[in-house]
Amino acid sequence: MDKNPKSMEFLKRKIHAISINSKKIKKDDIFIAIKGLNFDGHDYINEAFKKWSNSSNNF
Repeated sequence: MDKNPKSMEFLKRKIHAISINSKKIKKDDIFIAIKGLNFDGHDYINEAFKKWSNSSNNF
């Protein structure tokens, strides 16, 4: 395991919420990509990451 303090800090973060809707991602949330009948959540991973990175301090 990497001994980098930044990576260790990531492991200590608390999760605020879990969402399958990329438009609702906020700081400390986790986006779960699910493939459904009408949409594939994997198509929205970049959108969720951009929204998360704009709303957090990224460690």
